[in-house]
Amino acid sequence: MKNKKLLINVFSIITLLLFAYCLFAYIYIQSQLTVTMPEPTRVVKILGSITIPALLIIGLYHLFLLVHALKILTTKTEKIFSSSVYIVMIVLSGITLLSDIILLSDISKEYLLWDVSLQWLMLYGFTVFHLLVVLAGIISVQKNPVANLKLFKEIDRGSDNLFLAIHYIAFTTGLVGISGIIFAMTGLVVPADFNRHFMLIAVRLALFPLTLIIVYWVVKMRNKPLREWIDEKQLADTSFGALASLFFTLPLYALICLIDLFTVWSLPVSFWVMLIFLIQLVVFSTVVIIRNRHAVN
Repeated sequence: MKNKKLLINVFSIITLLLFAYCLFAYIYIQSQLTVTMPEPTRVVKILGSITIPALLIIGLYHLFLLVHALKILTTKTEKIFSSSVYIVMIVLSGITLLSDIILLSDISKEYLLWDVSLQWLMLYGFTVFHLLVVLAGIISVQKNPVANLKLFKEIDRGSDNLFLAIHYIAFTTGLVGISGIIFAMTGLVVPADFNRHFMLIAVRLALFPLTLIIVYWVVKMRNKPLREWIDEKQLADTSFGALASLFFTLPLYALICLIDLFTVWSLPVSFWVMLIFLIQLVVFSTVVIIRNRHAVN
């Protein structure tokens, strides 16, 4: 037990040191990649290359944090909402680590062609996000040791922690997705020609944590009969939530038609389809959560 705790602490320290290295590398590379340098120097190339394995190790630490968070999710009856949001942040942070590599590669290829200050801003923003998630994870690991818990152990019938967590995560990912598609269509990040592509990426990223937790639930319940996956109360809440989300969004269809007929907005159909879907998801999960009478922690 002590040896395992020591290994976890060492892993955490190494991860923080790798963050420090990446920040140092970014700052140094940014200072060197100017129009006066037609070709990156050998030092710049080496520093940039080392960031790739550094980010991969940080990604492994995210995986460790995710496993830890999933283990405690079905055992803790309090703060289910905050734990669910934490899982969403871990997943999103882990996925967007790939964006750091892509951004750094794009900067090295494009800094002579146009202004890459926005890419640098995004890179630093992602890095701060990753760091905050990891710091929160380190605190969670220290406060919640789960050495003897199994990741895919069956949950007892009647346990609603995971059921509620799915809806909390759906609620969170729905809000993230709505923010993502609206932000994508503003054109602040990418040119207007790439808005739709960026919007699709934002929605996929937002929904990935929900997909992951559903898969996790299916795996944990795989040895139970399907009728025992949710109880009668949960089934009734789910049905009512689905009906409520349908009736809530029906006026939105009429509103969209009016907007399309009487305004000059030229928003694509895909924007409205994804927006309505995400709104339905948020309403559906909100209704289920309220009917379970669990306060948001």
